[in-house]
Amino acid sequence: MAEATHRSSLIGRIRARLFGLAIVLLLVALTAISLYSLSQFEHDLVPEMDRKAAAVGESLAADIVRAVDYGVPPNALKGMGPFLAAGMEGHPEIRYLAVCDGEGAVLYHAGAAVDGVLAHFRAVAAGGAAADGRSVRVDVFYDTAVPITARAGAVGTLHVGVDQKFVQKTLEDIVLDILIVLLVSLLVTFELLLFLITFNISGPIETVTKLMTRVENGDFRHAMESRSKDEVGQFIAAFNDAVGLVHDLYRGMVRRADAYRQATGDELRTARRRMVAALRQLHDRFAFADAPKPAVYRESTLVDVRTPLFIFVFAEELSRSFFPIYVRDLFAPVPYLTPEAVIGLPIALFMLFVAIGTPFAGAWTDRYGNRPVFLWGAGLAVVGFLGTALAFNLYDLMAWRVLTAVGYAMATMACQGYIVAITTAENRARGMAVFVGAIMVAAICGTSIGGVLAERLGFRATFFLSAALALVAAAFVHQVFRRRESGPEAEQPKVTTREVLILLRNPRFAVMMLFGAVPAKLILTGFLFYLTPLFLHELGNSQSDIGRGMMVYFAIMVFGNPLCARLADRFRVRAPLVTAGGVLAGGGALVVLLWHDTAAVIGGIAALGLGHSLSTAPLLAMVPVVCEREVRILGQTMVLGVFRILERIGSVAGPFVTAALAGLFGFAEAMAGLGAIVLGSTVVFTLYFLIAGSAPPRPATRPAG
Repeated sequence: MAEATHRSSLIGRIRARLFGLAIVLLLVALTAISLYSLSQFEHDLVPEMDRKAAAVGESLAADIVRAVDYGVPPNALKGMGPFLAAGMEGHPEIRYLAVCDGEGAVLYHAGAAVDGVLAHFRAVAAGGAAADGRSVRVDVFYDTAVPITARAGAVGTLHVGVDQKFVQKTLEDIVLDILIVLLVSLLVTFELLLFLITFNISGPIETVTKLMTRVENGDFRHAMESRSKDEVGQFIAAFNDAVGLVHDLYRGMVRRADAYRQATGDELRTARRRMVAALRQLHDRFAFADAPKPAVYRESTLVDVRTPLFIFVFAEELSRSFFPIYVRDLFAPVPYLTPEAVIGLPIALFMLFVAIGTPFAGAWTDRYGNRPVFLWGAGLAVVGFLGTALAFNLYDLMAWRVLTAVGYAMATMACQGYIVAITTAENRARGMAVFVGAIMVAAICGTSIGGVLAERLGFRATFFLSAALALVAAAFVHQVFRRRESGPEAEQPKVTTREVLILLRNPRFAVMMLFGAVPAKLILTGFLFYLTPLFLHELGNSQSDIGRGMMVYFAIMVFGNPLCARLADRFRVRAPLVTAGGVLAGGGALVVLLWHDTAAVIGGIAALGLGHSLSTAPLLAMVPVVCEREVRILGQTMVLGVFRILERIGSVAGPFVTAALAGLFGFAEAMAGLGAIVLGSTVVFTLYFLIAGSAPPRPATRPAG
């Protein structure tokens, strides 16, 4: 036992050192690349802005020259104000356009006030500064002077003023994008390295150590699966050769004993008895496979499921920060629905079919195994992503999203089934923690980098990337999952109407669902998934900004949820944490009503993340306590399964409730309305459990029929 513990510790140290070295090397390389990229952006940005300003100025100057060549005096041009204003449209970095005469006096002007740069205009006219198309930093602008030269000679100068703050903001956005790419690269590399090191190095070492222990105890029934030709693979091949040699010698003795059984004569009979006695002694001391060769031994690990699950969820989360905007671009009227409700319809349909598909996916997993169900789910998701990318109106978009939702339900349930199959009651909680952790890390990566990709590549290209990632996840599962990992021992209980009615007859469970779990999902899909992209876009934020803002929720959940779960278990406080979480989530949404700006929305997102970190795990932990009698009748797995299904009512209703509020009052007011709903539900939840929390639950009985 002590030797096995020592070996396990040694393998853990090897894994930690390999992983640490790889991460350090990667971090150094990514940091160097990021700093180099940033310096190149800084070096090229201002000249690029100069070229753009010069191009705009030259285009406008050419129109002015054309009018002057027709005989119109430079100081008598008509409609120059609207003309210059139109020239600024589509160029948010250009703050003013000014046409000056040969003395530097402003003839025509559009945009910001130019009082601070009049001296510069005169200096350019006097020859103190060259009108050569290069920008000069003046006051709070970069001023580009473009000469206006007609056939009769120079008639003046067109000045293009670029806001220095815009350049600074562009650099800041680039820095943030680089940091996001750096963070996502590290997280993705962490997941892939974890898989590669476990699959190719530490996993085989740990497995061969177990088999060597078996061989020491006389068990020669298994050989290792050989995966590579590296040092680990060569060692495994040598080990397999040794086991195979012993096994071949044993099978040879068995064949000789079979031959001796047919022999006659005293000497042959004596040899036969000795051979049979030797085989019986070997059989008593050692274990050999019945087949001609040792069976290939492969041990499943949680890393097998974590990596493809991460990649698959990452593919879905890429569109999180821009999907409502994409739907709005494909808007088509739907009878009896407001425009806001139409935008929320694909989101609600996705949530609905994930909820509907989950029980069916669980049944298919039990029947066909995890591997084929994941592959079918990933295939449906790939088709759904491709269809979404190519959608030409709202109606086919909804069909593709329904297909993606069914695929998502199948893939995630297959992963859950795999975890159930390879874990025991003692370590199943750790397995589910791996499941939740992979989803949350994928949400951080997908939401943040998805905004960057959408801004740089476009919405449709990002969906194509999602389809490619879903294919990669399927390739992982095809390679790693066993052919059959699900069986009767891993079968999940089926939720029926009877079980739901049993639980809903418990008033404490009903109150916990209606005023705790459902409002939490309602504000998640309504506030974060639906309103946040639309409102931040309306406030002038880029797709990268929206992705970074939404990432705040998932980042807080990744670190806060496990911490709050430990606090709830340690101090045995659950209902108070649920109350605190509801107050934070609802109060943060109400703040948006006071300040209609980006900072308020980000603050609301952070408050939502903190609130859900406080309440999610304690609310789930309350279920077995509140439903103690129902757990004895139905089992804890069934009760938690019903809870998970019913709470998704909030996920489906969220976009519709939010759309109704947004259509009546506006985005900020809709956010505040969701906050008010959550706060009101929290008050009811708190009052009920203060009054009835200590009262014993009503005895649970099965409904008749």
